[in-house]
Amino acid sequence: RKYAEKKIIGLNHDNPDEIKWAKEQSGYILPLAAGIQVGEGYREAFVHGLSHKADRAIIEYLRGKDVEIVPLVREELKVENRAIVFAKGALKHNGVDQLKEDCAYSSYKYEKHMRNKAFFDPAEMFQDKYFFTRAEKAIELIESGVTLDDLEKKLAESDEKIVECMSGKIHAIKPSLVIVHDSFAPKLAEECHGYRLIRSPFVKERKGE
Repeated sequence: RKYAEKKIIGLNHDNPDEIKWAKEQSGYILPLAAGIQVGEGYREAFVHGLSHKADRAIIEYLRGKDVEIVPLVREELKVENRAIVFAKGALKHNGVDQLKEDCAYSSYKYEKHMRNKAFFDPAEMFQDKYFFTRAEKAIELIESGVTLDDLEKKLAESDEKIVECMSGKIHAIKPSLVIVHDSFAPKLAEECHGYRLIRSPFVKERKGE
């Protein structure tokens, strides 16, 4: 259905209750993973990236229901953004050696999926590819000698590029509803006039707001 007002909903997509809440806001389940086009040929919703298994499960649910998956952010921007986050995590918490080990294992598993149909699992294969493509870039960043301060600046610049990319697509297509990760939602609402920002109560609770 078309909406009486335009909305931007900000949430984090790890929580099943949050997905249920988003469904109540939108009238039907929306994946927090891709733009979708439903029904009468107009684009209902856009979100910023494809990652979690829950997202893909929802997309599978919607398949065959006149739904088109439309990416909102260019792949290279998503890879760059997550690579910076991975690099920060490695420097602050897990260590570079652990990141290299995890990267190599995900790469090995991906190749195994590709070579041997007996092990082929689209969801697992996607998850492995998602991880090692970003981890490889993160390792390159770390080995170039970046500091945590450098990474904070790079992340801010990367976030800006993603918001610019998303807002450009939104201005071009004018969807009725936009669902994005909460970290992007307030800034995106500033860039996209005529949209009302609705932040998930689950996010606000987690952040103590």
